Amino acid sequence: MPDVEPGTYPVAIYDGAEEGGHYTWDLFTVTEAGAAARTWTWIVPLGIVGLVGVILIARKPIEPPVEER
Repeated sequence: MPDVEPGTYPVAIYDGAEEGGHYTWDLFTVTEAGAAARTWTWIVPLGIVGLVGVILIARKPIEPPVEER
């Protein structure tokens, strides 16, 4: 995506989905970028879920295999 100033820009749109291509245009509005996403906001909850999963798996008793005769 090009780095442009916020505003409304006309853009050309190519559509080749109906067995024949054609162009049209529409207005595209560019807004100011929000704050960058913080990676740690996803890592912390996922780490907690993973830790809880490991604890639950570790607490499950392991039963010896049953021999069939």
